[in-house]
Amino acid sequence: MRKSLNSDQDIRISQECVVDLLKHVDIKKSPGPDQICGRTLRHCADQLGEVLHYLFQRSMDCSQIPLIWKTSSIIPVPKMTRSTKLNDFRPVALTSLIMKIFEKIIKNIVMSTVGGNLDPLQFAYQAGKGVDDVKLFVLNSIYISTWRSLKLMSDFYLQISLLLLI
Repeated sequence: MRKSLNSDQDIRISQECVVDLLKHVDIKKSPGPDQICGRTLRHCADQLGEVLHYLFQRSMDCSQIPLIWKTSSIIPVPKMTRSTKLNDFRPVALTSLIMKIFEKIIKNIVMSTVGGNLDPLQFAYQAGKGVDDVKLFVLNSIYISTWRSLKLMSDFYLQISLLLLI
């Protein structure tokens, strides 16, 4: 039987989980619109863990996310060293590092609930699976389909040739 989350079921976030994720924040990541950098989150993990745990749990209980966490800053990043036209830039969205931590917590909760019940053709949001796996699956399906068609065609031509020999 599949385990599922009900709307009336409480989702509990542990403070240890929050502190652990804070201690493993990549300090090279750019801060989002809230301007809280990864270095601050990592070095103050023990102090911020209790506060962020409260905010995350409150957000889950109220089913609301603070607006600043949902906001992103779009920064143009040059594709080449000498960028002169707009097409020489690519847009990069900088989102709050706190929101990224919260998303990881939610993802872990969802993945632990879903467990091994994911469709085998589900490639996104799974460790070790990606675009290359999708490409290989599609190419393999095309190959198998083509091979079966060719086999049917050769069987058909064989039957016809046998009929013509009679």
